[in-house]
Amino acid sequence: MFSFTSNSAPEPFLQKSTDLICDSLGEHLQTEAILTLCCSLLELRPQPFHIKKGERAIALCMPVTYRRKSTEGDEETETTTYQRFMIKNNWFVLSQTEGNEYTPEPIPEWNEMTALEALNISKVTFDSIDGNAQGYAAPGRKISISPMAAHPYKTLFHEVGHILLGHLEATAFRDGEEVEPNILEVEAECVAMLCCASLGLPGLEYSRGYIQSWAQGQPISDRSAQRIFAASDKILKAGLTHTDLPL
Repeated sequence: MFSFTSNSAPEPFLQKSTDLICDSLGEHLQTEAILTLCCSLLELRPQPFHIKKGERAIALCMPVTYRRKSTEGDEETETTTYQRFMIKNNWFVLSQTEGNEYTPEPIPEWNEMTALEALNISKVTFDSIDGNAQGYAAPGRKISISPMAAHPYKTLFHEVGHILLGHLEATAFRDGEEVEPNILEVEAECVAMLCCASLGLPGLEYSRGYIQSWAQGQPISDRSAQRIFAASDKILKAGLTHTDLPL
């Protein structure tokens, strides 16, 4: 997928991530995932592509960053940033373009031990007697993955997501209200799906079904979307073996 602005060349993104995110989370998550995760992990260089005659840009919700200045009396105290989602006709898929053959950038190397150490999370021995359990997160920033887990990395990202999202509190509250358990599962699995998609790991089709089942037909809120992408981005950056990106 490509984004065009008035003074920039098109930039390639991960088409596979685009498709699965669109199917599972909706357009606003699709665009945010591409911008937040792919752009921060992959070196994106202008390519000699141009849009085919007669093609129209696709409208998607995209995150836009704003700055808010706080004042006290006549003095400016601080500047904070926040994001909102807006509909923009800025997008074209690869099939709408002509030019040289597209060669995707290589997926960066990600290391589990490096990530867990950077995130201050311990991986402990799996001791659950539940034969259906793939893994679990425990208080004290601990996770455990079953040696029989069908997709161990997907499970790892899911459990780390629970920790980073603060789901292990006795009762999870947000804005003074208790968060429903299904929302916690949706958020954690969205983190797992985005991490797997960014690193080319298997299990995406199972994530889609898991998310759709727990979402119970309800849309994912902007607040949850922002939390999901922040946690996913932190996990991915933490595991890069050669990076100067801040966590």
